[in-house]
Amino acid sequence: MEHIEIESVTEQIETESVTEQIETESVMETHRTESVTHHIETESVVEHIETESVMEHIETKSVMEQIETESVMEHIQTESVMEHIETESAMEHIETESVMEHIQTESVMEHIETESVTEHIETVSDSNSFKLAKQNAVSCLPL
Repeated sequence: MEHIEIESVTEQIETESVTEQIETESVMETHRTESVTHHIETESVVEHIETESVMEHIETKSVMEQIETESVMEHIQTESVMEHIETESAMEHIETESVMEHIQTESVMEHIETESVTEHIETVSDSNSFKLAKQNAVSCLPL
C-alpha cells in the first residue's frame, strides 16, 4: 500500500512540476509577446516620428522653394519695371530730339524767310534807285 501511495504522491509531484513548468513557460511566452509588442509599438512610434520629420523637411523645402519663386518673381517684375522706365526714357529722348529737329527746321525756315524778305527789300530798293536815277537822267536832258 505504501508503494502505491508513494507512486501516487510521486505522480502528483510530477504532475505539479509539469503544471508549474507549463505555467512558467506560458508566463515566459506572455512576457516575450509583451516584449515583442512593446518593441513593435516602439518601432511604430519611431517610424511615425521619422515620417513627421520627413514631412516637416518636405514642407520646409516647399516653403523655401515658394520663397525663392516669389523672390525670382519680384526680381523679374523689377527688371520689367526697369525696362519699362528705360523704354519711357528712350521714348522721351526720341521725342525731345524730334522737338529739337522741329525747332531747328522752324528756325531755318524763318532764316530763309528773313533772307527772302531781305532780298525783296534789296530788289525793291534797287528798283527805286534805278527809277530815281532814270528820272534824274531824264530831267537832266535838254528839252
